[in-house]
Amino acid sequence: MNCSNKQKNIDDCNCSYEPCARKGVCCECVRYHRKNLELPACYFSSDAEKTYDRSINHFLKVNKTEVPEERCPAQDSIHGRSSWHSDKGRK
Repeated sequence: MNCSNKQKNIDDCNCSYEPCARKGVCCECVRYHRKNLELPACYFSSDAEKTYDRSINHFLKVNKTEVPEERCPAQDSIHGRSSWHSDKGRK
């Protein structure tokens, strides 16, 4: 994909995975990681990014947010399953 902001994006990108073909093309990066239920490197600090763990749970842990033991509702909605809010507001 041809991106007019690619060089600026590369300058601001903290992804340390060098063979990445999506570097600088943020829309492709976000699409790739979303498909894998992950977040792009830019959501992580430099130290957290270097682990290459792009999981949502890793993001929550390094940002000191409590991670629930059950499945994340966002993961269910991505896969077309409605769990925690399916009956809200229904009679």
